[in-house]
Amino acid sequence: FFSEESMGEDLEEDQGSLIWKFYVIVTAPFAFAFWLTTPDCSEENRRSWFGVTFVVSIAWITCISYVMVWMAIEAGWTF
Repeated sequence: FFSEESMGEDLEEDQGSLIWKFYVIVTAPFAFAFWLTTPDCSEENRRSWFGVTFVVSIAWITCISYVMVWMAIEAGWTF
């Protein structure tokens, strides 16, 4: 449906917008934490680390889900 050229043009336009800057600021701490704790098993010399990558990913999903549910409960009690 979409060509890579048209998608690249849209991305270049979005990078200067205020929404894009807000997105980068909000997601940067998460991206750094994921980069720091999750081995990149797409590289040839780290192919055998796929199990560690999987377990760490499940741990991150667990932690983020717990915090989201906890925040929803707190918001429910507050409002």
